[in-house]
Amino acid sequence: MSFSRDGERMAEILFVSEYAGFFGGIERYVQHTAELLRSAGFGVSGMFEKKVAGADVFLSAFDRVEPWRNPGEIVGRYDFAVVHKVRSGGWLTELEKRMPVAVVVHDHEYYCPRFCRYYPFVRKNCHRRYSPSICGFCGLTRRRHGGWGGALKDSFRAAPRLWNAVRAADMLVVLSDFMADNLVGNAVAAEKIVKIPPAVSVDGAAHVDGVAHVDGVAAAGVPHIICVGQLIRGKGVDMLLDAVRLTGSDFVLDVLGDGGDAAMLREQARPLGDRVKFHSYVADPDEFYRNAALAVLPWRWQEPFGLVGPEAQLHGLPLVGFDVGGVREYLIDGETGVLVPPGDVAGLAAAIDRLLGDPSVAVGYGRNGRRLAMEKFTASGLVSAYRRLAEKLMAEPRRTVNRTNLGVF
Repeated sequence: MSFSRDGERMAEILFVSEYAGFFGGIERYVQHTAELLRSAGFGVSGMFEKKVAGADVFLSAFDRVEPWRNPGEIVGRYDFAVVHKVRSGGWLTELEKRMPVAVVVHDHEYYCPRFCRYYPFVRKNCHRRYSPSICGFCGLTRRRHGGWGGALKDSFRAAPRLWNAVRAADMLVVLSDFMADNLVGNAVAAEKIVKIPPAVSVDGAAHVDGVAHVDGVAAAGVPHIICVGQLIRGKGVDMLLDAVRLTGSDFVLDVLGDGGDAAMLREQARPLGDRVKFHSYVADPDEFYRNAALAVLPWRWQEPFGLVGPEAQLHGLPLVGFDVGGVREYLIDGETGVLVPPGDVAGLAAAIDRLLGDPSVAVGYGRNGRRLAMEKFTASGLVSAYRRLAEKLMAEPRRTVNRTNLGVF
């Protein structure tokens, strides 16, 4: 049992997710949130299916770590579970029978068998409501192991079962209004959805006044722009490379990340020579942020939130990005950066040229962005929201739901 400094009994929470370690933005969010809740007096334990790079550092954020097991075998007294990512609907249903559950819907994976929510081949964003049949056939185009038998099972049996289990959770947590709207549009009751904006750390943010980026870097040499994220098609780095060809400004693009499209993107960037530098995954990108003039968010898919945006803002960086997904939570056109219509590569190039060519505007956007991030994405705000979530989950009687036969539309 955990207590706050004033003796208040705090909730014992079990965090559940697929990966222990730093696989992507979800894992960074999980670790940071666990650290903040522990500091506030919550008991936070973890249970993870697989270990990946950085597991030791990741797991140090938790009071204890449960071995991965069936929900009926979970050791310990937990007031509720916070599920960040699971693949099995049957497993989640069993957990929901054992304790109150809040599922954090980080991305589109639960209601899109293709995971990315854009159409195959044409790569245009999808806005359809989930349909087991239509979306099931679309899901067959996703690359996976197991052949056609495995694909059919995933798309038409596993995916609907998992989505049913997610919808049956006591509460669903989102990071942005955009994701809340997506859940409502996919038949989730609005009263079950709670928005908890993430807390973004300011530890490494050196430019506390939000200045010095554009003119400071330019004075020392060629300015740098930065793009952080996985090298997969949905992140749109290929479109950013096309935009670089159209820009008139002199700059270096630093790409931080790794993924299945890494080789293809390096080949695409070859004609650009030293204008583009790939740095693979960087655990601590603060040095790159400090040396950058602006950050670019070239996402093709409907990014649910995008932690890298507020992280860049805390370093005083203005933002340029496509107007997709939850980016409007922090990229306010004409205030913290420049929003570009989705897929408008020429517009992206023009926005980059505009900010590099007008340092006073860029610095102003950087100041505004830092102020917004420090006011909106705070540790105190996240902890308070989790307190309210805990009160709701622990105070209300469990709902009686036939969790195994919950209908889909």
